[in-house]
Amino acid sequence: MRSRTRSVASPGLRVLASRARLVGARPIVVAGALLARLRLLRCFAVWPNAATPSVAFDPRNPRAGDWLRRVHEPAARRRRVTGAATWQALRARALLLPTGSSPAVEVAARALGRRLSSPDVAFLSSNGSRNKVMCFVFEGAASTPTAVVKTMADWRRADWLRREVDMLAAIRERTEQAPAVARRLPSRPLLTGTAGRDYFIVESIDRLAPRTGKADRSSSLAWLSEFHDATTENHAAWSEHDAHVAIEAVERGWRRYRRSAADAVVDEVRRRMIALLGRPVPRCGLHGDFWRGNIAGSADDLRVYDWEWAQLRCPPFFDMWTYELADLRADAVRPGACVEDELAAALPRVRGQISRAGLDEDFAEATLAPSAAILAIRIRDATATPNGWEDAAPVLFRAVETVLGRESPGGVTSTPTRQGQL
Repeated sequence: MRSRTRSVASPGLRVLASRARLVGARPIVVAGALLARLRLLRCFAVWPNAATPSVAFDPRNPRAGDWLRRVHEPAARRRRVTGAATWQALRARALLLPTGSSPAVEVAARALGRRLSSPDVAFLSSNGSRNKVMCFVFEGAASTPTAVVKTMADWRRADWLRREVDMLAAIRERTEQAPAVARRLPSRPLLTGTAGRDYFIVESIDRLAPRTGKADRSSSLAWLSEFHDATTENHAAWSEHDAHVAIEAVERGWRRYRRSAADAVVDEVRRRMIALLGRPVPRCGLHGDFWRGNIAGSADDLRVYDWEWAQLRCPPFFDMWTYELADLRADAVRPGACVEDELAAALPRVRGQISRAGLDEDFAEATLAPSAAILAIRIRDATATPNGWEDAAPVLFRAVETVLGRESPGGVTSTPTRQGQL
């Protein structure tokens, strides 16, 4: 992309236009976005900036702006005076002025097998376009998109997206005999394949998408339990290898974000892991990012999205803890945050899930710190970029230490009972 300013555009924005000019001067950005809102200019208003964009869309299409905010930014404060499109124009920090065709539109047309009618594209990335990006393709005056096109911001990481496609295919195969589980999975892609250097997935728009983040707890956790049951390959004893993997994650996470407490927490987790050696544990499918923001729900249906972290043969505990910890992440980054009580309240809920699965409920405490550590370190390990989990880690880790201390006779600073070779 050519630029008229010193602003740097994320490579992910290329899916909006094969060629474009970038404007980053704030007064020009706002003026241009408002002109586009009046249909006097064609551009994409980008927020929060061009280098790490989360949202970009053409202000001429107010329905796209409204749909994006309603479905993907439901927590945004309602504006009484301005609509979503005008609000997006006012908060824009960069403008993308397209001078070439839209790869997203071209790929969507190929998937649908027809020429699109007056197409428009809205861009979304939950992590600032550092990993997977999504382009919602609208037609004419439609209030909902026709299709969503997914690709990687860095085309060299296409295998990440291919893996998600392959993993979902394997999970569909595993759940064929459990229709109540299978119908809650995303629909099969309309198209997967390459165009130029990029690997794309094109999917239809799920009718439940506007209900993302609104599924109730009981329905979500009931589905999770059914999913784990339906994808269980076998039960195996909790082994020294299982324990070692968990302890290693704690050591890496705590030494990165809470070095002063690392030895005590590692010792406490090791003590709990040794006590559980030999206990039977299912090896089942794992969603890997199971939380409210990846679940859509209505009174009679549910859909579970975003399977990029999924695995096939894992213990179920990480999914259980992710559902609880993901909401605490948002609280942990607020000034003066204190999430110990919230985490303490989550512990008996996880114990209950584990107990209902017929497993030793002591796995709840034992897998808490490993789950928190994995969530904190895995995005940087996979993408080499900062993320919200890192920001929350120090506060969240302190809460984990407090909760484990309450559950341990001597607290997390107690001297461990060293057994075995862990």
